[in-house]
Amino acid sequence: MTEFNMWQSVIRNKKAVILGLILIVGSGLFIARPLLLHEIGAYPIVGNELHPVDLLVVVSGTLPEIHYGLDLFHEGYAKKMLFLGHFPVELAVISEDPFEVVEKPWDEVARHMAIRAGVPADSLIFSDAFTTSTYERVAQMVQAAKQHDQHSMIIISDPIHSRRIAFSARKILRNDDLAFLMAPTPQNYYLEAYRFDPDTWWLDENHPKTLFDEYTKLIYYWLKYTF
Repeated sequence: MTEFNMWQSVIRNKKAVILGLILIVGSGLFIARPLLLHEIGAYPIVGNELHPVDLLVVVSGTLPEIHYGLDLFHEGYAKKMLFLGHFPVELAVISEDPFEVVEKPWDEVARHMAIRAGVPADSLIFSDAFTTSTYERVAQMVQAAKQHDQHSMIIISDPIHSRRIAFSARKILRNDDLAFLMAPTPQNYYLEAYRFDPDTWWLDENHPKTLFDEYTKLIYYWLKYTF
């Protein structure tokens, strides 16, 4: 066998090894894809086992978080509620007959919903956290809790943003004794079309974009607030 033929044989063997490795890795990824996709969908969601605290904080983006917070209040998880953020729309229905829709500030809408749900007015706390930055909203949440002498809280949010909210709270409270638990809103509080399932998120055309945006923000927060 000439030296040229020997090199050809070596190259063929290397190609066979590389192809074999690619097939093995590809087969492994294909078999493990449900688990991998689940982990990708589940990572942004973080929650804790709940126990009674001083304060329930509703970081509201949509109505389901508000309803979940009200349910936790009635179940006795806290005696105070803090509503943080904007109402998800600028208009509120204030009467059923005749039908009337008007523009209302967030605190009025949240107060109205809570009191109608049986929450005493003196149990309600509000914060003017009118900012698009989650980190700044969490900072104002912490400030409001301290101003009202609250030492522990459950933070209620939508599931996808729960890890970023928890990250922000840990950074802000790293030298503080204010304790918090995360309570991502259960999916049964959402309309079926808006539910997020870590096991099937890739089948919905909107959820991959939502996850991409959230992972981008998680990386941004890690870079901005860690170093």
